Amino acid sequence: MALNACKYRLPRSLLAVEGPKSSTLLNAILPRRVPPVDDPLGYYTVMLNSQGFFLADIFVYPVASTSDSPLKQILAPNSYLIDCMSTHTDFVINHMTRYRIGRKPAIRPIDGYAVWNLFSPDSPPPLSNDMLIALDDRAPDMGYRIVAENTAEVLPDLREEALESYTVRRIVNGVTEDVPMLDQRTLSSDINVDLMGGIEPDRGCYLGQELVTRVLHKNAIKKRTFPVQFYHSNDPQPTNIAFDSQALIPPPLGTPIQFIPDQPTARPPKFWGSVLTTAGNIGLATLRLNAALTPGKLFCSWDDHTGTNTLLLKPFVPEWWAEIHPLEPTPLTQQPRSSSESYFE
Repeated sequence: MALNACKYRLPRSLLAVEGPKSSTLLNAILPRRVPPVDDPLGYYTVMLNSQGFFLADIFVYPVASTSDSPLKQILAPNSYLIDCMSTHTDFVINHMTRYRIGRKPAIRPIDGYAVWNLFSPDSPPPLSNDMLIALDDRAPDMGYRIVAENTAEVLPDLREEALESYTVRRIVNGVTEDVPMLDQRTLSSDINVDLMGGIEPDRGCYLGQELVTRVLHKNAIKKRTFPVQFYHSNDPQPTNIAFDSQALIPPPLGTPIQFIPDQPTARPPKFWGSVLTTAGNIGLATLRLNAALTPGKLFCSWDDHTGTNTLLLKPFVPEWWAEIHPLEPTPLTQQPRSSSESYFE
C-alpha cells in the first residue's frame, strides 16, 4: 500500500476540562500522567472504570499559554481538551463528573472545532501554532493529530482522503480506535492499549490501577487485537494482509469467532474472539493468543437476509510488535482456575 502525504477529518467530539484543578482530576482518573499545561503536545490514553476495565479511547491536549489557538479565548487558564468517540461524549462527561469531588474543574463539550489526522511519511507536516497538536505514536506511520477550527483551512497543500484509507492504515498497524464500550469487561491489554503507549505500567494511584497492574506485571495477557484478513473457504489462505474493498461482504461488528485447532482440546474455552473493526476484506479482531498463534482454522458465521454466511480469517502480527512484545501462545489444555483469576478469561 503506497503511503502518500494526506489528511483525514475524523468523526470525533471535543470536551474541555477547565480550571486550576483540571490536571489533578485527569491524573486521578487516567492511566498516563498528564503533561504540564504548557506542554506543546497532546497524547493518547484511555479511560477505565473503577474495576480497571476499558471505557473509552481519548487524546488529551494541553491548551498551552504559548499557543495561538483561538481556544485560548474561550477556555479558562490551565485547561485541557479531550477528543473522544462522538457517541461517547455524554458518557465521558458523566464519568469525569463522578470523580471531581473536591476538584472543581468545569467539564463541557466544545463545538466549532474539528479533529484531523495529518500523515506525511517523508517529513513532518508544516504545523502552525494556532493548532492543538498530538504526535500519534500509537504505532509507526500514524502521523499527527490536530484540533483546528471548523472554518480553518488545514494545510491546503495536503490532499484530503476518505476516512476508509485511515481505517485501513489503523487496521494494518493493529491500532484500535472508536472501540465500543461493549460490556465494560474488556481489559485494556485486550485491545493493545499498553502496546500503543496508552498506559504507564509503573504508575500508581489512578482509577482502575489495581487490575491493570496485575495483568501487566503477572503477564496474564491472554488476548490481543490482531489485524485479520477475511477470505472464502475456496480461496487460498493469504500470506500477507492486502486490502480489497470489493472482495467480500465483511461480518458485522461483534460477530463471534470460532477456532478449530489442528490438535483439538478436550475443554475449549467459551470465547475465542470477536470482530472489532472491518474495512472491505480486512479488519481487527480480538482473539485469544492460542487461537491466533496455534495452527488451526479460524472462522466466523452470521445470519442475514440471505441466510447463513461463513468466512475464514487469517490473523497477522504487525511488524512493530516484535520489537516490544514477543508473542507466545498459551497452552490449549486448560486447568481449573480460582475465582481470583476470572478477570483473565
